[in-house]
Amino acid sequence: IREVINSVLINNYISVPLIKDGKFYTLTKLGLVSLLPKATIKGKIASDVMIFPYCISPDDGIDVARSIIRQMNVNRLVIVGKNDKTEGIIDTLDLLRTVTGKERRMVGELGGDKIKLGGVSASSKTLMHTPSVKTLPDTPLPQLVKSMTETNTDTAVIETEKFQLSLIHIS
Repeated sequence: IREVINSVLINNYISVPLIKDGKFYTLTKLGLVSLLPKATIKGKIASDVMIFPYCISPDDGIDVARSIIRQMNVNRLVIVGKNDKTEGIIDTLDLLRTVTGKERRMVGELGGDKIKLGGVSASSKTLMHTPSVKTLPDTPLPQLVKSMTETNTDTAVIETEKFQLSLIHIS
């Protein structure tokens, strides 16, 4: 298992194929994290592995979100609204679904990049998704990993009473 985990992390694979009892499975990074030896994460808390994310306002358009994602080479942005609370997350797949809408799929690549992105808000309910795991910085890491695997989510939002937003993302 350790060799598989190292290989996935070093080569930045999204998932790896697995054959068990003659059946094919896909093992994702989230699945690999759940297989980590308990001693590896025992005694650690969320703040030990969290990162500080790039954020946008709910009023920003998806053109702004796309620009930040491209320029900063990140996969997701946190949408922070009133009272400095997380409203949602927008990631590259959300943008891809929007940009390659039904009309573009019908005409193929003829449309190129001539799609107007400025009119759609990043906080559009069809675009952003609400994080299913929110927790505090002092949450024990084994508990957080369990929550993430049970909800099948690879991102957890860490919020504190004072505005301090962080992410834990398995990428």
